[in-house]
Amino acid sequence: MSTTRKSIASNAGTPRELLAERHGLEPAHIVLFQDFTDFLGALLALVQDTATDIIAVGHVTPDVEIAADRAGLTVRECFGPSPFAPDLDSVRSAVRTGGEIVYLAQPNRVTGVTFATADIEALADAIPDGYLIIDEQLADIAGVTADRLVTRYPHLIVLRWFGSALGTISSQTGYALGAATLIRRLNDYRCGAELTGAARRYALTALASHENDDERSHRLHDEMLRLGQGLTRAGVRVRLTAADFLLIQVADPLRVGNALAAARVPVQNLDGYPHLKGYLRYRILSPAVNDRCLRAFERMPGEFCRLRRADRRASTLHRPAEAVARERHAHATAVPEEA
Repeated sequence: MSTTRKSIASNAGTPRELLAERHGLEPAHIVLFQDFTDFLGALLALVQDTATDIIAVGHVTPDVEIAADRAGLTVRECFGPSPFAPDLDSVRSAVRTGGEIVYLAQPNRVTGVTFATADIEALADAIPDGYLIIDEQLADIAGVTADRLVTRYPHLIVLRWFGSALGTISSQTGYALGAATLIRRLNDYRCGAELTGAARRYALTALASHENDDERSHRLHDEMLRLGQGLTRAGVRVRLTAADFLLIQVADPLRVGNALAAARVPVQNLDGYPHLKGYLRYRILSPAVNDRCLRAFERMPGEFCRLRRADRRASTLHRPAEAVARERHAHATAVPEEA
């Protein structure tokens, strides 16, 4: 155990106190939760007032839809010209009264799209009488956060997960940041929960590991770039993201998915999501598994992956390091588009 990890574990009064120090906030701005879906459902039930739906910025994952359903709400996804670039015009057009509930994943958990702080501020300003929920499950990986905005916008709440700091999303334990008055309402409504002993130890381990966030993020994105270049040289179309996954566009996602499963390579088929026909989502894993993924694609019949027309919809990254990496990737691995 490192010296930093020892000191954090030994001096930890509560995870809430450590989180307050990390985010530069008072403990009154923080509430812990044991299970994300349960917490989000309770949060939505508390703030829904007369709302009947949630305006989602881009794609949402099934756990968000489950939480909304528990609160009696329907998720309404808003898309711009490209699902791979931030767009607020579609959300603004969906806002009618300024009292709506808006959900935004930063980065998006399906496509990896990230928003600039100015975009989030503009969104908060557009719904002064509503609530803006920022889901930051992958924020530690992308290096973006809206944590400091909670003291300026009393109707903004940020949801974060402990597991992302450890390179895993299997744990549902996390915490929410918000204005002290909003956090007090959440506590009164019993949305939050004191962590169990095991969850508390997990949280402390995650907090200790934050010392290495930058190093971990750089390693992950370097590995993403390496795999992306290898796949492109093999004739496969890929999109890099600021999160912990890349997107792969293929002609036949079902057969490609079956071939990858046979090679023991986990992948998610996004073909059923709006505007993502033909896409797979591959989470960057160890170099050995990533190499197995590359070899599996190299052995596949060409017709599984070969596209008649590549997807040219715009893609935007807000982290300078990833933008540079993407440019390097494009120049190093460019292949001619097939007719």
